[in-house]
Amino acid sequence: IHLIISSGPEEKPVPSFVGMGLEEARLEAEEQGFTILSVTKRELSSSLWGTVLRQTPEEGEMMPSKGVIEVVLSGGSVTLPDLVGITRSEAMLLIQRLDLELVEIQEIPVSDFTQFDRVATQHYSDDDNNHYTPGQQAMQKTHVTLAIYISDKETGEHSSLIPEISLEGEAQ
Repeated sequence: IHLIISSGPEEKPVPSFVGMGLEEARLEAEEQGFTILSVTKRELSSSLWGTVLRQTPEEGEMMPSKGVIEVVLSGGSVTLPDLVGITRSEAMLLIQRLDLELVEIQEIPVSDFTQFDRVATQHYSDDDNNHYTPGQQAMQKTHVTLAIYISDKETGEHSSLIPEISLEGEAQ
């Protein structure tokens, strides 16, 4: 009788995926015979959104072919702006540029026409319901709720306060 005993699946060292984007890491892992499992939890980091920050097992550890490597991804980093007093359109552009996620706009009626369409307040939070204030560092995709001043249509007084502009640009 001749017996052949397997020593188990072939093991090989795990390469480093740190610093790669998630898709690049997945492709590289497949080429090496591994699978990347991204952990949905992201961390505040100066690295770009979606960059691999850490992996388990770490680089050089032995792992069977077809093994699964877990990675932690960057959530990026942004300093949250104070939007109070700027116009709705300015706030929207800034939110988009900073890669924040606008989740709600609340409207607050006022009769002071100088406040129309301006940000009254902002609220920042993340998926874990952590709350932030302007000036704090937070991850990209942080949720933003804006309160915007709108015309108080019930009083009707605001229309007489808005100066008319002639074609020459002079207030009448």
